[in-house]
Amino acid sequence: FEIGDIVTVKPGAEHMPAHRGAKGAVSIVHGDSYGVRFDGIAGVHKWYTGDELRAVAGDAGAEMA
Repeated sequence: FEIGDIVTVKPGAEHMPAHRGAKGAVSIVHGDSYGVRFDGIAGVHKWYTGDELRAVAGDAGAEMA
């Protein structure tokens, strides 16, 4: 994934209940870990790994994981 890609967390991989079904933008890339700014949630959540995230359909710039 790259900064600005729109993602959601794969079912069962949520770190917090508020992340279930939430969309967010990748804000930080640190190796294979990502900081995500979720819609309606303050701050950037650190760290999700690439295998915990999937691109939101229709986001042309996103890597499909």
